[in-house]
Amino acid sequence: MDVPEERSSASGLRARTLTVSPASRARSTTWRPVVPVAGGASRGRKLYSPAALKDPGDRETLRERAAHGFQVRIATRPAAAGGRHHRPADHDPHRPGAPATAAHGPPHLHPERLTALIGGTHALFEAAWESAADLNAALGSRRPRIDDRTAEVLRTLGSGATDEAAARELGMSLRPYRRRVAELLDGSDASSRFRAGVRAGEPGPGRSQAWYARSADGVELPARPGAAGEAPGRPHAKARPGAAGEAPGRPHVKARSRGQNLSASPATVPRMTNTKRSVTGTAPLLGTRALNRATLDRQLLLRPARLSVAAAVEHLLGLQAQNVKPPYYALAARVDGFTPEALSQPMADREVVRIVTMRSTIHTHTADDCLTLRPLVQPARDRELVAFRAGLEGVDLDRLAGIARDLVEAEPRTMKQLREALLREWPDADPQSLAVAARCRLPLVQVTPRGLWGRSGQVSLTTAEHWLGRPAEPAPAPDAVVLRYLAAFGPASVKDMQAWAGMTRLRDAFERLRPQLITFRDDTGVELFDLPDAPRPDPDTPAPPRFLPEFDNLLLSHADRTRVVPPEHRGRSWKGNMAYCTLLVDGFLAGLWRLESDALVIEPFDRLTRSQRDDVIAEGERMLRVMHPRSSYDIRFGAVRT
Repeated sequence: MDVPEERSSASGLRARTLTVSPASRARSTTWRPVVPVAGGASRGRKLYSPAALKDPGDRETLRERAAHGFQVRIATRPAAAGGRHHRPADHDPHRPGAPATAAHGPPHLHPERLTALIGGTHALFEAAWESAADLNAALGSRRPRIDDRTAEVLRTLGSGATDEAAARELGMSLRPYRRRVAELLDGSDASSRFRAGVRAGEPGPGRSQAWYARSADGVELPARPGAAGEAPGRPHAKARPGAAGEAPGRPHVKARSRGQNLSASPATVPRMTNTKRSVTGTAPLLGTRALNRATLDRQLLLRPARLSVAAAVEHLLGLQAQNVKPPYYALAARVDGFTPEALSQPMADREVVRIVTMRSTIHTHTADDCLTLRPLVQPARDRELVAFRAGLEGVDLDRLAGIARDLVEAEPRTMKQLREALLREWPDADPQSLAVAARCRLPLVQVTPRGLWGRSGQVSLTTAEHWLGRPAEPAPAPDAVVLRYLAAFGPASVKDMQAWAGMTRLRDAFERLRPQLITFRDDTGVELFDLPDAPRPDPDTPAPPRFLPEFDNLLLSHADRTRVVPPEHRGRSWKGNMAYCTLLVDGFLAGLWRLESDALVIEPFDRLTRSQRDDVIAEGERMLRVMHPRSSYDIRFGAVRT
């Protein structure tokens, strides 16, 4: 048997030709007869990979070869290891022996080894030939089905698993896995690895998986014949009993991978066992602008909301309140007819309070949310306390919580006073750790006048139950809070909500709610959940400029903040631990602002158009009238501080 010879057609279509000498054929007993072409001349069989259909010139060359008597088929699986998609294997028993490419001719093999080698090579070719599609069928087909191994590789691409994890899961070495992936992408029009995997999961009538190896003019591969005992076109996969809302016998594959669940709906997408993600090509895409406009609408930033302050604070699930003024500016940007007194008075009346909740930061909440959301995040506070255990050696935390409660309910205490009192009980403990333990174990609110507009006061603490005169509520089910989060910040992924809440393990709540939610995918394929009737405005909906305070939750409540923060401006609204007040233009972070003694200073990141500049000035004037009606300020533009 001669070594393979690389040759090229005029169109550039390359072939790897396997040439068998007459003597070798005589020794082999495994050959099947070659079907003769019209006129009795037999030209042989040619097997090409799907990528041979991508170039119009190559397709024409294939047609010419078929017209000249060759049997031409297109493989439905990638080329064997060592080959490439555009190098098909030919079996041409009537072609004269090709010249050897080695300098001293082909290697000499023992006749028995040579016979075994020929037989094995022929068996491989025959297996590929039997599963391949006729050229005419390939050129006219609409949707292919894929072999089992390819289906598994494609699903790992869609799952987002690393190459190492995917190869380990499939029992493959890393290099063969990567070679298979490269072959699949080379034969596909998918724009990325993930898109290739997603496309493989697109459902269709009578199909469980489809692989589009589509050329520029729409040529696709045909379905391969179904394997024995296998429904035509169904990739082999183990099935488990169907869960609620899930069709029984759904194919599964393990995937040890990071990231988000990417499924569209339980009725159409295979779930992945032992993982928190699945893929789909059918979930509607929400681009960045669509996500931006939907989030702005939920955040009451597209138009002033005609809500009471209490209703707005409740809808927004609280307002970040590291400092006293941010909640006031946040509401000024959102609520029609807002005045600072509209928040200050309810706070004085104990209808809203300041308390540490989400992300272990101070928020302004309604009294009801204070008594329910604080218990919800208690596990996060317990985890926070672990970092301080070294300074709490020998401290009974239950006893500490009891003593601290008695102290602050007898009289509101500053953190310094509370720390000194606890230190008398545990003199060997770290003072800061004692104070943190009290804050983490108890729902401590900041009492007024702290937080009132135009008033000053140091931070004094008491328990929420004592301040509000009623006991705390049981922690709400995470499911209910998921729905409220989506109403205020959606569409959103599981990781988005976890970033907002500072909590983990919320996947189960989303999965329980899946039947009553709808799903989308963002530009990176991450699955986004949403309420069916929630507003999702047109991406071209106008978004007026907005002046937001430091620590506004719009910029802090998603794991992926690109829906509001352009990648080129990431990190520009912070310096160390200090956050700046931010400016939105066209719905996105576009600059910073600050209020000096006599002027509102606006610092755009990029040059504004005349129209944008005029709109920013108008919004700045409106904000100043709302927040400082008795003061006079100039408006000027400056350079961004570095």
